[in-house]
Amino acid sequence: MVDQGFLDATRRDTLQLIAESFRNRQAGNVESRDAPLAPDRQIQFEAPGKRPQPEVLTRVDSLQTCLPQEGDSLPFESFAQDNPQDVLGRFRVVRSHARGGLGIVSVALDQDLNREVALKQLVTQRADDADCRGRFLLEAEITGRLEHPGIVPVYALGEGPDGRPYYAMRFVQGDTLQEAIEDFHRPDHPNRQLAGARQLALSQLLGRFIDVCNALDYAHSRGVLHRDVKPRNILVGKYGETLIVDWGL
Repeated sequence: MVDQGFLDATRRDTLQLIAESFRNRQAGNVESRDAPLAPDRQIQFEAPGKRPQPEVLTRVDSLQTCLPQEGDSLPFESFAQDNPQDVLGRFRVVRSHARGGLGIVSVALDQDLNREVALKQLVTQRADDADCRGRFLLEAEITGRLEHPGIVPVYALGEGPDGRPYYAMRFVQGDTLQEAIEDFHRPDHPNRQLAGARQLALSQLLGRFIDVCNALDYAHSRGVLHRDVKPRNILVGKYGETLIVDWGL
């Protein structure tokens, strides 16, 4: 990539450091895993002439205040309090699906189109926090603007009777890329002893990775960076779908 002009030598060296850090993390080398990159070795992916305006930086900085910090996770017993109302607009909640520090995701029925969707709503504990509300709405807006086969589409944005915002998006039947990788490496995987089948499975995983790269390339072309890219934030469907979620805005 250096020879082709896609990377300069400094970025190549930094990527090598990141790869080494990842290998240490996988190997459980805590000392190397926790060592930060030197400031002069960090990559700056900034397009020429695209420096953010000061007011934009101020807005982004203010939105960081609602990010969950280490040891600041919300108690699981409060899960029931955060379940969305039974009906939000045209969506009727069917069951709880997942929960994070900022939003709770449920499976809901779109009563107009008779289809299942994923419904994400701001958690009760963050409902009165203007910064968190702003970040939640920004996430919905930006995700909705990114129209690409590798990015989960947003169907609707609304507000519940209690004032908490929500948005509906495609519900993907399948696993995360993390689960797919772990399944590939299972010692008892049925394909482990079949060289041809294992090579095919590896090729399919690499194909998923390329799909992610293409989707991120599109997002970058629209001025959007995913701040939490990891296998757990990649959904893989049963019919070849590879979709990015949770943009970490």
